[in-house]
Amino acid sequence: MAEFRQYGEQSSPKPILLVDDNEQLRHIMARALDDAGYIVLQATDGAEALDVLAVGPQIQLLITDIAMPGMNGIELASHCMAASQVPVLFISGNPQESTELPGPILPKPFTPETLVDTVKRLLAIMGPVVNPM
Repeated sequence: MAEFRQYGEQSSPKPILLVDDNEQLRHIMARALDDAGYIVLQATDGAEALDVLAVGPQIQLLITDIAMPGMNGIELASHCMAASQVPVLFISGNPQESTELPGPILPKPFTPETLVDTVKRLLAIMGPVVNPM
């Protein structure tokens, strides 16, 4: 818990939506975030992510792979940001995809510790998402 406070993190868990079509990688990332105290919702692609968003709790962060079949991560981020101004962390194995993104990018490969540290820092900078209603 002291690590959370180090980055200005609130002690209550923040729901995060994790979207990646690579099941093994998604589960590793979800476990690392869960172990760090976050509530993790998962989706395999953009369409499933939109379904999760429609019925799930308000998320505090979207973590999405850029290259996915169907709706890519950039299109998904556009939907999420237009609907709720949620911050987005992009992940990608292709460094050329990092231009003109509406959020930071975490290049693959990365360790679970790097993911958790990046999420903590991003949420500390962005602050909590406030529902305007």
